[in-house]
Amino acid sequence: METFFMSGLIPFDLFASWGYKIVIVIVALGPLIFIHELGHFSIAKILGIGVERFSLGFGPKLIGKKVGETEYLISVFPLGGYVKLIGEDPEEECQDLERSFSAAAIWKRLSVVIAGPLFNMMAAILIFAIIFMVGFPTMSTRIGEVKEGSPAMSGGIKKGDKIISVDGKRFDQWDKLADMIRSNPGKEMTFVIEKESGEIFQTMIAPIPEKIKNLFGEEIEVGLIGIIAEGEIIKESYNPAVALLKGIEITWKLTKFTIL
Repeated sequence: METFFMSGLIPFDLFASWGYKIVIVIVALGPLIFIHELGHFSIAKILGIGVERFSLGFGPKLIGKKVGETEYLISVFPLGGYVKLIGEDPEEECQDLERSFSAAAIWKRLSVVIAGPLFNMMAAILIFAIIFMVGFPTMSTRIGEVKEGSPAMSGGIKKGDKIISVDGKRFDQWDKLADMIRSNPGKEMTFVIEKESGEIFQTMIAPIPEKIKNLFGEEIEVGLIGIIAEGEIIKESYNPAVALLKGIEITWKLTKFTIL
């Protein structure tokens, strides 16, 4: 097999690259689809709607066992899974109308449908909360470079300095500091700086308004002061209550970002 790939007809490194991407897709999407279908399955069971089949994966059955009315399967292709509800297809003959999805009250059907994405959101919140509890790497506010003639240089900021706060708001993470500066073009703000020696000083700096394009290609105005991060990595972690709130916050932000 390897000789065939190395002959030049199909480069082996190209095959390996695509194989790696396929594995990544399966690993990433598989659990998401499974959790999504688990949501449909769980709420259907709770509301008394019959479930004929719940499969881990797609395609031909590898192994399966029927428990009550539901057949639980492991199928050949490990990309997520699927749920088949009793009476899901209104054109199929249904022997159990009382437990049929099609005959269920509208609020029950709606609950089953919504349960999929809701379970995905709950899973995302939980994953982010765990990450925030364990701790995640982020860049500190230490400065690696100050551009010549920039507002930062005029304000006395030098390489190696660390920005502690802006307008009384404390910053430990570079991305949040960058958001603060970018969202205030032209506004003079109070920067509290810590030098490498430990000395603290205060300076007034007004970010220069500049036009840039965002992820959608739209031209927006942001504020820049002419600094580049040093790349110093710190670890941020939070207690369970704060981590849960942050998990909800970032999940909501990502959800809003995907809705156009």
